[in-house]
Amino acid sequence: MYILNLNSAEPVNVKGTNIYFRGFKILQLILQSVMDKGMSNAKEVILTGCSAGGLATYIHTNYVKSLLSPTVTFRAIADAGYFIDAPDVNGEWYIRTFYSDVFNMQNCSDGVNQDCIAAYKGTNETWKCFMAQV
Repeated sequence: MYILNLNSAEPVNVKGTNIYFRGFKILQLILQSVMDKGMSNAKEVILTGCSAGGLATYIHTNYVKSLLSPTVTFRAIADAGYFIDAPDVNGEWYIRTFYSDVFNMQNCSDGVNQDCIAAYKGTNETWKCFMAQV
């Protein structure tokens, strides 16, 4: 049995409804659970996701690999989810604005590569660590 201590932060209130964002903490607990149930003995591991799950695959590949023995054959396959920071066909930076807003609203800084966060510290561009291309 696992005791969930998700270090809860304040929720985001959207039209009177509190929304909690815990994706990375949930990922950590799931990985702990499957490691305890035998994945720690795996010889081969594939991490995959589609669409937003594909983005999560890009973002969390190094983290998942770090939990495994160096002898494990590890592969990550993202089926979509590569949303690039570039202008759209109308010259608008829609994805930049969207992902910046999502990153900041959900406070995603703890769930992305910390070397990336350090590289962008003090620039107001830590949201770029949420982009697959970065």
